[in-house]
Amino acid sequence: MPARLRRRRPPRVLHLLLKLRNPRKSVRKQLDKLQGQITDIDKQLVDLKNFSAGEPSTSASGIKLNKNYERAPIEVQIRALQSQKKDLESKIDDLLDEARKKGVDSSELR
Repeated sequence: MPARLRRRRPPRVLHLLLKLRNPRKSVRKQLDKLQGQITDIDKQLVDLKNFSAGEPSTSASGIKLNKNYERAPIEVQIRALQSQKKDLESKIDDLLDEARKKGVDSSELR
C-alpha cells in the first residue's frame, strides 16, 4: 500500500503508544511537572510567611505587597497552599506506585 494511502493515527493515539513503550520517560516527565509545582508552592509559602512577619515581599509577578492589600487572610492562604502541596505529594506517591507496578524502579525516577 502506498504511503500516501495509509491511514495516519491521530496524535493522541501516538502519544498513548509512546507512553506505553517507555513508561519510565513518561513518569519522569510527570514527576518533574509535579515537583515544579511543589517548588512554586514552597516559594509562595515563604513569601506569605515573610509578608505576615512584616518583611517587604514581592509576588512572582513583581507586584509589591503591602499591609493594606487584602484578598484573604494570610493564614487561610497558607493553609490552602499547604493543602495543595499535600495533594501534589500524594499524586507523586501514587505515580511512583503506578510506576512500580509497571516494573519501573522508583530509584530510577528520583
